[in-house]
Amino acid sequence: MLTLHLLSRRSWVVGGLMLLPVLVYVVLGGYAMWVSGLTFWAWLLLPGCWLLAWAVARGWPQPAVESLENVTAGEHWTDRDRAALAIVRQRQVAVQEHSPQQLIDPHFYLDQVQLLAQDLATHYFPTAPNPYAALKVTEVIAAVHLAVEDLEMLTTETLPVAQWLTIGQWQALGQTPKWYQRVQESVWLSSMVYNPLNVLRYLTSKATVEPLGQQVQQELLVRLYMKFIDQVGFYLIEMNSGRLRGGTRKYRQFFGHRGLVEAGQPTSPANATATVAAAAAAPEPPPEPEPVRLVLVGQVSSGKSSLINALLGEQQAATDVLPSTRQVQRYALKWPAANAQVELLDTPGYGEAGASQEQRQQIETAVQQADAVLLVMSANTAARKPDQALLEQLERFYAQHPELRFPPVIGVLTHVDLLKPAMVWQPPYDWQHPADAKGRQMQAALNYVHSVLGCRVSALLPVCTAADPARQWGVKEVLLPALAGSLRDAQTTSLLRLFEKSLDPRSWRQTVHDLKQTGLALFRYWQNQ
Repeated sequence: MLTLHLLSRRSWVVGGLMLLPVLVYVVLGGYAMWVSGLTFWAWLLLPGCWLLAWAVARGWPQPAVESLENVTAGEHWTDRDRAALAIVRQRQVAVQEHSPQQLIDPHFYLDQVQLLAQDLATHYFPTAPNPYAALKVTEVIAAVHLAVEDLEMLTTETLPVAQWLTIGQWQALGQTPKWYQRVQESVWLSSMVYNPLNVLRYLTSKATVEPLGQQVQQELLVRLYMKFIDQVGFYLIEMNSGRLRGGTRKYRQFFGHRGLVEAGQPTSPANATATVAAAAAAPEPPPEPEPVRLVLVGQVSSGKSSLINALLGEQQAATDVLPSTRQVQRYALKWPAANAQVELLDTPGYGEAGASQEQRQQIETAVQQADAVLLVMSANTAARKPDQALLEQLERFYAQHPELRFPPVIGVLTHVDLLKPAMVWQPPYDWQHPADAKGRQMQAALNYVHSVLGCRVSALLPVCTAADPARQWGVKEVLLPALAGSLRDAQTTSLLRLFEKSLDPRSWRQTVHDLKQTGLALFRYWQNQ
C-alpha cells in the first residue's frame, strides 16, 4: 500500500494500460498449463529453486562482518590518522551488537555519529578536558558538508530507487518479514484447500525461503550501516587532523573527491579539477605541484656524491675520500619515465667531527622538508649509530608535527663491491636468493642494517657507484625502480606539505584576506540596517 502514494492517478492509469497485456498473457498461460496438465510440473519449480538456494547458502557461507566494507585510509594520511582508522573500524564491526530495528532508526545513526566523534576527538586531543573545544566552527561545517555530499552521491549511484524511497518505507524494511509472513501464510492456506500437495511446498518454504530472506535483509542493513560509518569516520578524521580548517573548497582543491580513491585513481591536483567542479560552483584552480624533494643523507664518505653522479648520469657532484659537500647542493633529476619533477638535495655528511653547527642545522632543515629520503650507507662499515640518530631525529620532529606525513625512507647500501671476496665482482647478483659468496655477503649486510634501523626504512637496496662505469651496478637495475614505486608516496607527502603551507596562519596574505572578508561582511551588515 505504501507504493500507492508514490504515483499519481494518471501514472496509475497509464501504467495499468501498459501492464494489462502482460497480465492477460499470465492468465492465458496459466490456463494453458492447467488444460495441458503441466501445472504440477510448473509448481515443482518453486520448491526446486528453494532447495537449490538453500544448498548454495549452506555451501557458500555468509561473509564475516570483519570482511565487509573495510575502511579506507587517505593517501595523504599521517601515522596519527591511520591509528584513528582503527577507532572507526571498531565502530563498524560493532554492528553485530545492533538489531535490525536499530539499523532502520534515523536517531540511532545520529547517536552513532556522536559516539564516534567523541572517540576520535579524544584520540586527537587526549589531554584536553573538552576535546571538542579545539575544533573550529568551519571545520565542523566542512565535515558535515563533505560527509553528506558523499553520502548523497553514494545513495543515488548505488541505490537507484533511493529517489523514490521514503523514510517510512525505509523503516518498514525492518518489519518486512512480519507482514510478508502474514501474506504468505494466507496464500499457502488457500492453496492447500485446492491441492493438499502444497503442504510439502509450504514446509519447504518455511525451511529455506524465510531464513534466507532474513539473511539477505540483515546483510543489506549491515552493509549500509558500515558504509555510513566509513564515510562519516573518514571526514571526522580529516576534521580532527585540521585539514578542513580551510573549508570544503580548499580541501577539494588539494585532495579532490574521495570517490577517486575508492575507484583506484589518485587524488593529486592533476586530476582534481573535475571533482572540485562537482563540489563547488566556482572552485579555485588546483595548486601547481612543487618538485619532489629527494634528500640524500649519510655519513661522511658513505658515497652520496658518487650516487648522485650515477643518478644524474654525469659527473656533477664532487667525489673524494675527504668530505667535500660542506653545503646543501641541489640538482634537478631528469626522469621522463616518472613524469614528475624531482629535485635532489645532497647534504653534508653527518658524523663528521669538524662539521659546524650551521652545517648540522642545514642537514636537519633539509631532512625535515624532505618528501623522500635516500639514506646512503657504506656496506664495508658497521657503524650505524649516526644513522640511528638521524632516524630518531626524524621521529621526534614528526611526533611534534603530527599533521605532516613521515616521508618514505629508502636505504641504499653502497660499496657492495668491496664486500668479501673483495677481488670478485661479476654483477648482476641475486642478493635476495644468493647462490654465491658475494650474494650471501650482500644479504647478510642488508639483514644487519635492517635489524639495526627497523621498519622506518621502507626498502634496503645494494648498489655499486664506482667511478668506472663498467663496475657500476644496482642504480638502474634496483634503485630507480624502487624510487619510481615510492614516487607516488613522495608526491602525496609534498602535496600535504603544500596544503599545510597554504593554510599557515602566519602568512600575511592569508591575514589580509581574512581581514578583507570580515570588513566586507560588516559593511554589508551595516548597509542592511
